[in-house]
Amino acid sequence: MKKGIAVIMSLLMMIIAFLPYISVAQQNDGLEKAILTAKSKFNIGDEFKKFEYYKSNNGKTIWNLNWSTEDKLSRRISISIDTDGNITRYSKHDSNDNYETNINVIGKDEAKKISDNFIKNVASNFISELKYIDENNGTIQSDSYYFNYVRLVNEVPFYDNGVRIVVNKQTKEVTDFNLNYDYNIKFKDADKVIGLDKAKQKYIEELGLKLVYRKGYDKDSKPYLVYTTKYANCYAIDALTGKKEKIDSNIGYLDTGAVSEKNNVNKKDARLSEEEIQAVNEVSNLITKEDADKIARESKFIKISSDYELKKYSLNKSYLDNSKYTWYLNYISNDKKSRSVHVSIDASTGDIKGFNKYLPYEADREAKYDKDYAKKEAGKFLSEFYNDKKDSLKYDDSYDEFYDIQENTKPKYYNFKFNRIVNGIEYENNYITIGYDAVQGSLNSLDIVWDDIELKKTNVIDMNKAYDILFDKIGINLEYKADYNYENNTDQEYTKLVYTLDNSVPHNIDAINGNIIYNDKTKYEKVENIEYKDINGHYAQSQIQKLREFGIKFDGEFFKPDEKIIQSDFLKLYMKTINSYYGEVESVDNIYAYLIRQGIISEKDINPDKIMTKKEALKIIINGLNYESVANIKGIFDCPFEDVDEDFKGYASIGYGLNIVSGYNGKLNPNEELTRANAAIMIYNYLNK
Repeated sequence: MKKGIAVIMSLLMMIIAFLPYISVAQQNDGLEKAILTAKSKFNIGDEFKKFEYYKSNNGKTIWNLNWSTEDKLSRRISISIDTDGNITRYSKHDSNDNYETNINVIGKDEAKKISDNFIKNVASNFISELKYIDENNGTIQSDSYYFNYVRLVNEVPFYDNGVRIVVNKQTKEVTDFNLNYDYNIKFKDADKVIGLDKAKQKYIEELGLKLVYRKGYDKDSKPYLVYTTKYANCYAIDALTGKKEKIDSNIGYLDTGAVSEKNNVNKKDARLSEEEIQAVNEVSNLITKEDADKIARESKFIKISSDYELKKYSLNKSYLDNSKYTWYLNYISNDKKSRSVHVSIDASTGDIKGFNKYLPYEADREAKYDKDYAKKEAGKFLSEFYNDKKDSLKYDDSYDEFYDIQENTKPKYYNFKFNRIVNGIEYENNYITIGYDAVQGSLNSLDIVWDDIELKKTNVIDMNKAYDILFDKIGINLEYKADYNYENNTDQEYTKLVYTLDNSVPHNIDAINGNIIYNDKTKYEKVENIEYKDINGHYAQSQIQKLREFGIKFDGEFFKPDEKIIQSDFLKLYMKTINSYYGEVESVDNIYAYLIRQGIISEKDINPDKIMTKKEALKIIINGLNYESVANIKGIFDCPFEDVDEDFKGYASIGYGLNIVSGYNGKLNPNEELTRANAAIMIYNYLNK
């Protein structure tokens, strides 16, 4: 019996001894499988000698594999693979790559085929659920094309999931691939939605537009009238119930006015030194630091106790108005409890513009007051201290902000916003916000933004017309949105099914003319990939089409190749070769200003309607290449053309050497008026140098 027990114990000890090796083998099996999957999908040559890996988890185990070469100019391949063999990330980068602006690269259509084939190879399980989103992002300045695919569920887009691919224009290789995919998320049935027509009506009832005055962020900008959404982009219409639903928005367009005016101004305010403060006070009759300190300490609503010491202060000049100055005062308590108060005071009038109190956080203290009480206290405060403004204020019920909300507890802090009303219309970015501490039962912050400005009444399009434009030109779409506040089983994620405005288009309507505009009043123009109808068979067809692939084009269906090109149109084309930001939304004035700043043209050259000559066009191109100083050196060029003057020989010789111009029978004909086709050929040649 004892012998039998001894044999069993020996076997158990052997099994226990092998357990670590079994565990390691299982781990290695997972790693080995990931490595083999990667090598079967991608060309990882023997030169990639260095190998590293690490493990992560996003609900599934992810093997992150990295190969690199040992040379100084290292090349690197990184691949992430989950336990089901799905490739979630791929990148291949060579530090020796050197991209130079050149049009002799693959076009977007060819790159798109490379992208599609890559997905078929590495993500075939997902391809049936992906929809390509054309973003018209092929510019000559970029070394790559960027392709986005959104996940479709029940034929409804879920923008939180999808694929992003980067294709290098020169190497024709995919350099980056990212798959973002939630496997366990639950989607509601899209067959039971209320329908688009009802969704539009519900949008008007539950959300809607508002008419506001808006002021741009430049010094010289003037207020204008715009119809915009009442709740910004924080709400949508529940597609099943038709009710207002809070969402997390993603804005897809470049909104040049997305930063709040308050933050924008404060960043650009100029802080003055002690010597500058003294000089300004001598000539501007501003209140002194001591005056500002006294105003802050004597304020009945800030209530700065004697144990607070003024530690820091500054006098700042407003970026938007050089005559406006603000004192910023920072008080710190001496009781070592990390209490502080920040106060801003108008240095001309002595008016308090805002304050913030910072107290130590006490998690165990509960709120004594609810939102209704806090709101009443905010109203009392306005009546007592800002009665002159009270009748020009309206409570903003879309600004429903509270802080430190935990399960089964009341919020400890509330923020209330009161918008300024002028001529019965909200003046956007003029407001008073009040913060209320629901634990202490007192105000803890104030912020006042109030322009000294007079606004006149103006005729605008009516609200019904604005809604027609909203739904026809901006559009409302059915989407799934991630639900981050679900009250269901926390092991699962859920989505909301909503109707929401198209986030690729600005949600602003010019109230005078009905144009869709960005926040800075720049007109929005949808960039469409339209083929020209008048270049088939033309001698410049291939050059015009190639330029068009990179966004170097005229709007509309007609290029008008044989028409003479005026200066402003030539510069619109040329501008897109050096700065892709200056696209359809940029004004001619801005283009001229940019080219003058860059030294490519001078102010005396401005003549928008003048027909361009070959000489003038070539000079602009050579200046843009920064060869102007060389082109103006006399006596060093062996010019191939007999019909150019001494001052232009350098430009003509460089243009000839770079194959931008060629001439005919030894003549350039520099004063020839350019057609739009010949202008395109010159720009094409310059980019193909």
